[in-house]
Order: sequence, then structure tokens, then C-alpha cells
Amino acid sequence: MEEKIKNQPLLILFSSGGDRRVLADYLRKEEFLVKAPPPSEIDQKILSTLSKWSLILLDETMAQKIGDKILDAKQKQEIFLPVIVFTSQATRVNYWFEAGYDNVLLLPVRQKTFLAFLQHLIIIRAQSQKLYQQAQELAESEARYRQFVESPLVGFWLADEKAKFVFINQRLAEMSGYQVDEVVGKMTMLDPIAPESRDWLQQRLAQRRKGAITPDVVEVEMVRKDGSRFWALAAPAGIYDSRGKFKGYLGAMIDISERKKLEQLLIESNQELEAYARTVSHDLRAPLRAVQGYINILREDCGQKLDDQARHYLERIDRAAQNMDNLIIDLLNYSRLSHEEFLEANVSGEEVLEEVINYLDNEIKKKKAQVNIIKPLPAVKGNRNFLFQIFLNLIDNALKFVVPGQTPEVKIWAERRGKMVRFWFEDKGLGIEPRYHRRIFELFERLHGIESYPGTGVGLALVKKVVKKMKGEVGLESQLGRGSRFWIELPAANPGGQKERD
Repeated sequence: MEEKIKNQPLLILFSSGGDRRVLADYLRKEEFLVKAPPPSEIDQKILSTLSKWSLILLDETMAQKIGDKILDAKQKQEIFLPVIVFTSQATRVNYWFEAGYDNVLLLPVRQKTFLAFLQHLIIIRAQSQKLYQQAQELAESEARYRQFVESPLVGFWLADEKAKFVFINQRLAEMSGYQVDEVVGKMTMLDPIAPESRDWLQQRLAQRRKGAITPDVVEVEMVRKDGSRFWALAAPAGIYDSRGKFKGYLGAMIDISERKKLEQLLIESNQELEAYARTVSHDLRAPLRAVQGYINILREDCGQKLDDQARHYLERIDRAAQNMDNLIIDLLNYSRLSHEEFLEANVSGEEVLEEVINYLDNEIKKKKAQVNIIKPLPAVKGNRNFLFQIFLNLIDNALKFVVPGQTPEVKIWAERRGKMVRFWFEDKGLGIEPRYHRRIFELFERLHGIESYPGTGVGLALVKKVVKKMKGEVGLESQLGRGSRFWIELPAANPGGQKERD
């Protein structure tokens, strides 16, 4: 016997105990797994577990008694299970076929023929089960596909190699205002696109036919049937056969008109807010300059006539006016970043740092600060003025936030991290509690009184905004009383890229 039919479970339901035992013993010798219960032990449990058997063998008496129940159970359980009726009467063969049995065995039969017959049925059953399972999986896949392509949110399409639509789902029809049959086979992918974008799409279609562009996501303006327009986020791709030959296009899109409206409102709102901030800041500085002018006049014309208390008040007014002026300048710089554009170029970290150190030379000498720069400092991709602002703010803070009487110590170095460069600024200053590590990068956040440590609370917020604009990250490592290590991470310079000029 072939390996494939060994150990197959068979159920023998014969009314004659002698015939049942003879057949069961024979099939066990042929390495089948046989169950042959007497009629009194045949119950509902056997009928409810038919799928566990490879074949069921019935004599005519048992076929008359429970054959219909077995056939009904097979149908309800949706299983392919060969049931064989044994008969010794040739005239009864057609009867059993007409009764619904697919397999009738006329006795007597040779052992070899009988075993070949069983093997044949077992192979057919295995193949049928596999086909049934594949059909079920195909039906489930088809159902999932239908659910997917009939999404109430996403529009789907297929087009042939000439970009003519061969399928669109209902959602895409709703988005465009057309009926499905008005599009499929009649319109191309160029037709619903805004006229000013068709040349662009024509070029992309040609590139996709050549495989020159990979699947991507683009924003595109579409025209509905009634002439109105809407914005869509589309994800087109090419279809290729197993040999790489181009066969057509497929894609998905969603309507983003509401998002585009909100984006435009946000842009306009930001522009208005920035214009307002610049105007207010400019108007605020005018009276401040007047106040500072009168302070200078009082010092020059009345300085000798003022007592110590009056001079003290005058100094406080001057400092307050200067602090307000610094705050307004910082706010102007901060708001300017939102609309200031720049071209990316390679910027030397060493050159910019040298400029910052020269700029702070008087402050460094005044505080007798120790500034240790570990070279080399790699070049980065970004903007020279922005990098100057970042370095200036971080080093100025390192010089400022120290215990009174302490000599500031600053250590600066850099390291490559894949495609990025991380600059470190380490100090021996006051340190910052971990709970404030995120807050200090927000606008107007201060951890110390302005009398002790002058500032506007804008510096680190400015650093964060500039770094983000240059596609980088910023952070710190610090413990209270143990100093701080601020870091910024920026894209490394492109080899052979254009160097930014002053």
C-alpha cells in the first residue's frame, strides 16, 4: 500500500457482526485506523463528528436505517466525505445512486481492486478538501477585497497602459461627481485633473511607464463633473507583470479639501499674527526709546541734584526699560523665524563657533571663563546665521548660569551620528532638575529671577525653533547642582555640497 493512505481513519457501519469484524480486521492489517461500532452504539456523537473520518463504509441494512441522517449531516457540516454502500445485488446499484450516494461497491470484489478503490477515494477526498479550502480562502479574500475597495473614505482606481480607467469604486465616483459608467472605459487619468496640472501628470505617467519613479503620495487638485474643484491626496503606482512589462496603473486617493482650507486659514492667521507682533513690537520700542532718552537726560542734567535713593530708582527704571527692549527684540527674532526662508548649504561648525567666541570675547574675559573647544567640529547642512544664533544662546547661558563668584567652564565638542552631527555644550553651572528639562525650551520659561540672572526667557525657545527649522533636534542632560550638557543634532553637510557664503 502507498504511504499516503496509511493510517487513514475509517468508519465501518455494518449490521452483521461477523461481516463487520472480518472487514475491520482486514483493513487494520492494511494499516487503516478502523472504528466499527455495533448498531446499538451508533449515536448522535458519531453523526456530529463525521469530519474526523476519511471514509464511511455501510452495508445496505445500515444505509436504510441511518444513511439519510449521514447524508444530511454531511451537507450541514459542509464536508466532502465519501460514503460507500456495499451491495451484493447488481439490481440495487442504481437504487443507491439515485438515493444520493456517489459510491456503491458491488460484491464480491477482489482485494486488490477494493484497496485501489479506497485509495482512489481517499486521494479524491484530500484533493477535494484542498480545493474547498482554497475556494473558501478565495471567497474570504474576495470579501475582504470588496470591503477594502468599497471603502466609504478612500477612492480606488485601476487604469490600463494608456491611462484609461478600467475600474473605479463608488467612493471615487462620489468624490468626482460622475457615475461609475461615465468614467470606466471612457475617461483617462488626465480628464479629472485640473487643466494646469495635466502636463505635470502626463510627464509622471510617462516616467511611471518606464519605471523611473516609485509609488509615492502627491497632492493634486481635481475637477468635479460640475466644474467645482477639490484637493486630493493620491497614491498612484504602476502595474507590472512577472517579466517587468508595464500593464497599467492603480491608485488610491482621499479628499483633503477641508484640510487644505484649514491649512490656508492657518497660514493666513499666522501671517496676520506675525504682522501684528512686528507692528506691536515696533510700536512698543518707540516709547521705550523715549523713556531711555529721558533717563539719559536726567543723568546728564540733574545727576548731581539727585540723592542716592533717586539715583537708585533711576537705575532700576533704566534696567527695566532695557529688559523690556531686549524682550521685544527677542520676540521679533522669534516671530521672524516663522516666515524667514533660507537655502540649505554646507556650514562650517568651527568657523561659526569662532565667530561666536569672538563676539563674546569681552564677556568671556570679564568673567575669566574657560572655554575648551575640542576639534574638529564637522560641517552641517543649514544656515550660517541660524547656527550662529544657536551657538550664541547656548554659550551665553553657560557663561551666565553659574553660582556667584564661580568661574564659568564651558566644554564644546561634536560627534557624527550616522547622517547627523551632534554638538555638545557642557558647563559646570547651576544644573537643571529633570522635571524642567522640557519646559525650559518653551517661550518665556525662566527658572531664576531676573534680578539674579538677567534674560528674557526666549533664548532656548529660539534655539529649539531654529534647530527644528534646520531639520534637527535639541535636548539636554542635567542634574541640579551638577552642571548641564546641552546638545543639538543637525544634518551633516553634503560631501561636495555648496558652501554658504557670508
